[in-house]
Amino acid sequence: MEAKAANVLWDYGEKVTNSLSRLTATLKQRFSGQAFVDKHRTELRNRCRRKNETLQSLHVDIRRLAALAFPGVEHTARKALATDYFLDALNDSDFALRVRERQPATLDAALAIALQMEVWAKNSRNRSSDTRPLGEPKKTRKVNQASTSESGLAEARSEVLQKKVTEAKKAAATSKKAELEAKREVEETK
Repeated sequence: MEAKAANVLWDYGEKVTNSLSRLTATLKQRFSGQAFVDKHRTELRNRCRRKNETLQSLHVDIRRLAALAFPGVEHTARKALATDYFLDALNDSDFALRVRERQPATLDAALAIALQMEVWAKNSRNRSSDTRPLGEPKKTRKVNQASTSESGLAEARSEVLQKKVTEAKKAAATSKKAELEAKREVEETK
């Protein structure tokens, strides 16, 4: 938006850009007026929560659109309108009804209630997926066998490691024998 406003300086001559009142009038003509108010009202009316969109970002966008769509409306009335548009934009009529039942007084209150209810719903879904009747064993997922080339490679590595372990054990046993023999010689010399 700032870049478009800056273009006004290039589009018009010095007669407009040297006078603050003319520049203000030109900017108002280009970027405000009933056409833009109608555009923002339409955007606000059609705004729906996008897939994976957070409630906070929806809240911010509804607040912005409400300010642009209702510039002459008193602040308290605009907050009430924004609250209704926010609840409609949730894109889930049951969820919106549950939030409305809590009677949020402001847009911020509607956001707080919606966030709380969303957390509760998510927690409830997680718990219901974890519950099972008493005595029923926990289900585990079966891991598929690796492909034959992968399993053959794993077996070869396993054999190599087994040989190294065996060699290390032999070396440890040999050094243990040497240590015992050295101790015995030390005792004999005493």
